[in-house]
Amino acid sequence: MYYGALVAVRVPRLQQQALDIIISSELPPQSAGIRSRLVLAAAGYNPDQVWRFYQAHSDALLGATSDFSRALSMSAVPSSFWRAAPLDQLEAYVKAHAPPTAAVYIARGMERARSALVLRDRLVPAADAYVAAHHS
Repeated sequence: MYYGALVAVRVPRLQQQALDIIISSELPPQSAGIRSRLVLAAAGYNPDQVWRFYQAHSDALLGATSDFSRALSMSAVPSSFWRAAPLDQLEAYVKAHAPPTAAVYIARGMERARSALVLRDRLVPAADAYVAAHHS
C-alpha cells in the first residue's frame, strides 16, 4: 500500500482523485482505520481542499472507528487544518463531532494549532525581512 505517497501530491486535481480513492472500496474494509489519517496527512499541500473533503466525508472516514480512535483523529484536526479555517471554527467542529471523553485530546490539538499560528506569525516576517535584505 502506497496510499501515503498517493495523498502527498501537490496538484489539486490529482489530490482530489487521491482523496476519492481513500473513501472508495479500493481500500479494503480492514484498512478503514487509516482513512482519516491519510486525509489528515494530505492537508499539508492543499489544506482548503482537504478541509472541505474532510467535513463532507467525516462520517465515512470515522464511522467504523472506536470512540478512542475518533477522539485521537479529532484532536489532529486543528493542527492539520489551521491554515484552512479559523481556530474557533475548527474547535467548534471537533467538539461537535468528537465523543465527550475527547476534551483533553481536543485541548491538546488546539494548543498545537495555536502554536503553529504563533510560529508562522513570527517566522514569516523574519524570513521576508531576510530575503528583502539579501536579495540583490
